[in-house]
Amino acid sequence: MSGFGVTTKRAFSLTEYNLARISYRDTAKLNAYSNAYTKLMNKRQATLLKDLNQHRAAKYQAAKASLSTALINQDTNALDAASVDATLTLVEDFLTSHGLTAVREQSTTANPVLVAFPV
Repeated sequence: MSGFGVTTKRAFSLTEYNLARISYRDTAKLNAYSNAYTKLMNKRQATLLKDLNQHRAAKYQAAKASLSTALINQDTNALDAASVDATLTLVEDFLTSHGLTAVREQSTTANPVLVAFPV
C-alpha cells in the first residue's frame, strides 16, 4: 500500500454511506466490464480486506494488552468507592478513546456498572 486516508469520527455517524474510491495503475488499460478486470479487482479486494483485517486484529491485541496492563497496575479495592471510581474512570477513558460511549449505571446491590456501546 502506498497511501492511506484519514477521516473524522463524525464521518461514521452520518446517515449517508461512506465511500472510499481506490484505483490501481494496472487497471488503467483494462475494460471495466471485462472478465480480466473483474478477476483482477476481486483479487485486489480480497487482498485489501485481508490486510485491513490483519491491522485490525493487531490494533485490537495492542489495545487489549494496554488495558490489561493498566488494570493490573491499578490498585482496586471493591469495598472502597474511590478505588472503584478510579478503576471505572480508567476503563471509561479507554473505551471512549476507542470510539465507544461509556455510561455508568448505579446498582442498588453492588458497585456501579459500566455499560459501553457504539456512538
